[in-house]
Amino acid sequence: MIDLATDKSDAHQPQMAAEQSLVAVRIDPLIRITQAIETAATLDELLLLSLHELTRLLEVERGGIVATEDSTLWRVCEAPAQVAARGMTFTAHPA
Repeated sequence: MIDLATDKSDAHQPQMAAEQSLVAVRIDPLIRITQAIETAATLDELLLLSLHELTRLLEVERGGIVATEDSTLWRVCEAPAQVAARGMTFTAHPA
């Protein structure tokens, strides 16, 4: 005689394992970011390490952090790192 409850749990095992591995993939970069908080020598280094982990987590090729003042944008940090940050000017769109 076949126990249907056992069959159902066996059928869900691969799905549960996949979900657990997905959670682990998402948690690992966040753990590395929290470890970087303790080990980073400067805030710039912490920002770069965090951005690097977030780009890996989100599976994007590039990531960046931009600071603004008035109508000027500064690329504060970019991953992968670039040689120099440049100021950029933007104009507001009419409402």
